[in-house]
Amino acid sequence: MMTDDQKLFDIYHRFCQEIKSGTTDLYYDEDDLVMIFDLASDVHDSYAQLEALMLGRRLFPESEDLALRQGLMINPEDDKALNAFLDTHSRRKGVLWDILRLKAAGLDHDEAVTAIAKMLDDVRFTDDEEIIQFAELVAYYEAHDWFAANYEKFIDRCEYRDTALNEAAMLLEDVDVSVAISLLEELSRIDPFNADTWLKLSEQYLYAGRIDDAASAIDYAVAIRPEDTAIAEISAQIDRYKNGGAADGTSSEETILTPRVNDLMLNNDKAGALMLLLDFDKNRGGVYHNAYMLIQLLYYDDKMQAICDFMERPRPDDSPELRMDPLSLAMYAAALLRVGRYQEAAATAAQYLIDAAAVTTTLLEKMGLAGTKIALNYIIEAAHKGDWNPDDDPIDMSLT
Repeated sequence: MMTDDQKLFDIYHRFCQEIKSGTTDLYYDEDDLVMIFDLASDVHDSYAQLEALMLGRRLFPESEDLALRQGLMINPEDDKALNAFLDTHSRRKGVLWDILRLKAAGLDHDEAVTAIAKMLDDVRFTDDEEIIQFAELVAYYEAHDWFAANYEKFIDRCEYRDTALNEAAMLLEDVDVSVAISLLEELSRIDPFNADTWLKLSEQYLYAGRIDDAASAIDYAVAIRPEDTAIAEISAQIDRYKNGGAADGTSSEETILTPRVNDLMLNNDKAGALMLLLDFDKNRGGVYHNAYMLIQLLYYDDKMQAICDFMERPRPDDSPELRMDPLSLAMYAAALLRVGRYQEAAATAAQYLIDAAAVTTTLLEKMGLAGTKIALNYIIEAAHKGDWNPDDDPIDMSLT
């Protein structure tokens, strides 16, 4: 016997097949077309969304639900088009219409947080689409930090806890990996046969450095959907990590974290990038994975003592050697200088120059080290004077 979800997917796939063959069935009812639109939205199938709306316009021209979904397809950045649409539907009421109007309002960040918080106080979300669209509103106004402090309230105010857990986890994955993991773990207990949940959980375990847990989670996903290529790709990737590295020769930690950290940095979310790196390092037993990214984040946030604390904390006896690039070591020496530990700054810079000279053999390596040597020599000179000029930052000097 088919479950309700299976029936919905069956209708959706039948619709997709019909629009490809040009023989769309005219006997879909209004609820069917709303469901098709929402499911197409979930899988980012804009073609099926448009086809559902066009058929709905012909069959149900007065449908409020379909009219609303037409508004949801308008890019909020196109404020003229969206406001023109809302003007023609000014009498429409409901949570989804309120969300759409907030998107069109062009609020600044503080105004948006105030409006979103008020909506959360006033509204109980009674269907899946309301939950999803509220989460999209939070993402649209980049109110992730506010959401991190209010996600439990959001979940409590949602009629469908599974949908709320999924949306909350996606909003928090770049803010607090550990919380995102806990939400996905709960979701996996509610619906243990959802392969997408296990896939997301496996990816979050990877970002947190929990490789064995990631492998266990992806095994569940494979068991549920063995033919899924995305799941198979992650499974193969995890196997490579467990065997000590990635297929392209980079370290497994670089492959896991670098693209994600870069995305966060491009979005100017230094706090999210820093938390991601710290969580990863913590869950890998104190080994300094991706230390170069972490140290650079701290350095450009002027957190010199944090760099020293990170570099000097105890490590397990069996941890591998610290893997760092020259610039990161120069930043550590510069941090020692800037917190007034002059003798240690000079010793660190001098020792690295000796070590680097011993292993730098090719012209390319020597050229790569040239800028760092400028910084290290400056650090040694300033440390011997027992002072440094904040206008002459050694790292800026090395980069220029």
